Amino acid sequence: PALLAIWVAVAAGLLFGAAPMSDSDALLGWGASVGTRTTQGEWWRLATAMFVHTGIVQLAINLVALVQIGLLLERLAGRSVIAAVYLSGGIMAGLANLSSHPVAVTASASGPIAVLYGVTAALLLTQYGPDLVTRKRRGAVRFGQVAVAEEEPTAEPGSKIPLLEVKAIAISGAVFLLYTMATSAATLWGFAVGLGYGAMLAPLGGDRPPSPRRVGTSAAIMAAIAAMFALPLRNIADVKPEIARVLA
Repeated sequence: PALLAIWVAVAAGLLFGAAPMSDSDALLGWGASVGTRTTQGEWWRLATAMFVHTGIVQLAINLVALVQIGLLLERLAGRSVIAAVYLSGGIMAGLANLSSHPVAVTASASGPIAVLYGVTAALLLTQYGPDLVTRKRRGAVRFGQVAVAEEEPTAEPGSKIPLLEVKAIAISGAVFLLYTMATSAATLWGFAVGLGYGAMLAPLGGDRPPSPRRVGTSAAIMAAIAAMFALPLRNIADVKPEIARVLA
């Protein structure tokens, strides 16, 4: 709910501002990122850019995705995981945008959602992966000419997500990723980061939320990786005006 509130507040400020919502100066005023400023001492833009949207359509799609994946991930891992993954994963997505579009104004709100989908995919794999492997090995128990499939063990309340909900998440996640891939270079990168995050967070068996220590350790590892990626991107300069001056 806090993330949704910040999104809507920033979008309202952009929507009712003097300039159009997609105006570069307006986006920068509300915290969007651009290499010539972010890497010149305004690194805080990596954090603020993940709350900025460039249009109503993007905002609506992200709102629906965050509500669905946020509720599921909150049940699987808890609010602390959502906060840690969203913030550190969003910074990684912002760095991916800087690397691919160094002098373009970018808003990386979709990147953290892709990270959340990646984490959820990894956590669900730890829940259903062992069962799928076991079922494949067991096969069906045959009595005479009749094959009787073994019943799926009943999970305790809250320990596993129903398969119907998993399928709904898979469909909506595929739609979200396909849509955002056309507008953001950080989507696939964010999903990959989420898979790595989920591998660190997933406890053995997948039947209990990660401990605060595991969450903190994973966030620290991601912060160190982000710092490594940020070092080569320091002091990005826009040379286009200088080239135009020389050619003139």
